[in-house]
Amino acid sequence: MRRPAQGIDRLFGLPLGEFISARNELARRLKKEGDPVAADKIRVLAKPSVSAWTINQLSRREPAAVRELLSAGDAVREAQTRLLREAGKPDSLRSALAKERKVINSLTEHARSVLEEAGRPATEAMLQRIAGTLQAAAVEDDGRRLLKAGRLTGDLEPIGFEAFAGFDIPARQTGSTYDELSDRRRQKEEHQQRVRQAQQQVRELEDAARDAEHEAKCAADAAAETQRIAEKARAAAEDAAVELTELRQSDPPAAGRRKARTTRA
Repeated sequence: MRRPAQGIDRLFGLPLGEFISARNELARRLKKEGDPVAADKIRVLAKPSVSAWTINQLSRREPAAVRELLSAGDAVREAQTRLLREAGKPDSLRSALAKERKVINSLTEHARSVLEEAGRPATEAMLQRIAGTLQAAAVEDDGRRLLKAGRLTGDLEPIGFEAFAGFDIPARQTGSTYDELSDRRRQKEEHQQRVRQAQQQVRELEDAARDAEHEAKCAADAAAETQRIAEKARAAAEDAAVELTELRQSDPPAAGRRKARTTRA
């Protein structure tokens, strides 16, 4: 399992344009080496979006800043939990969110450099998507794992309190209001999860279709080449058959007899 994991790490660190070909080559190699299960897992890996790829590069280039973001995310989650249980203060959450935003802003500036070095436009819309994904990944369990590993494939959207970081949070609310807020957050999380799963499935199916089309083209090209070789061999065989017929129609025995008579004379 170690070798496929190393291959995946290298895969997500490559330039974005090399991802598909490198992924398919890794899958073929693993299958050839007798690990079809790992090969199948590699083959369905989705190509990251530009924003996700940029964040993956940040995880490799700025590991200390990423660790700082994860630490800030821990503080945000703890403050959220305490506030929802009416055991915390709004100022604690505001402070945690402010620290988180500071780290995100710093990483977003680094993301600008990554995009420019790759020859990709660092538009405000792109940087906002990167910042939003960083914000979501800092507090979501799956997002934190993928961010730390540098294996994001798509954008994440902030959910829960962090999605409303710009709004005032009342000092206290009734228990029923908290229950309602918690329920709305749960429903939003479930919806976002379904959306991400659907997006992932679409990307995987599109990649599988492209791979199948590529393999079909390669097979067709190979079949055409084989057909050309067969036709060439058939033509050579027919030429050889004609030559054989001509040789059989010649009269070498008679020539041999004439030579023998000449020798006796």
